[in-house]
Amino acid sequence: MAIIKLFSQREAEAANLDHIDVYQYDKIPSTLRVQIKQISVDALGKVGIRGNAVDSRDRNNSLWAEIEKVFLRENGLEKIGHDKLAGLRVLSFLDNCTTTDWLDLVELIVLGIHVMGDDRHYSERQE
Repeated sequence: MAIIKLFSQREAEAANLDHIDVYQYDKIPSTLRVQIKQISVDALGKVGIRGNAVDSRDRNNSLWAEIEKVFLRENGLEKIGHDKLAGLRVLSFLDNCTTTDWLDLVELIVLGIHVMGDDRHYSERQE
């Protein structure tokens, strides 16, 4: 298992060393939150394998499940929502979470996009 140091962890370490980040992240505009969600679905694939979150037989897109699992583990959380599929929980959480949590999740999504962008993994992406 790879060790992932998320934005929030790096920020906490920097604060302990009295380093101030050049960028200050106050509030993420709702339009940017929506755009990032749309880009994430386009890049990572639909949240369910069948592409239909309403279908009771649907299963998680494993990439969304992995993003949620890492986020939960790194933040010491048990869950971030009540939706059936991990991708729906992540996307719903992105709507109203704190700026720091949002940056952590976006970082994990970008990592997922990077992994799936590798030609070896293209066939695993759910269209």
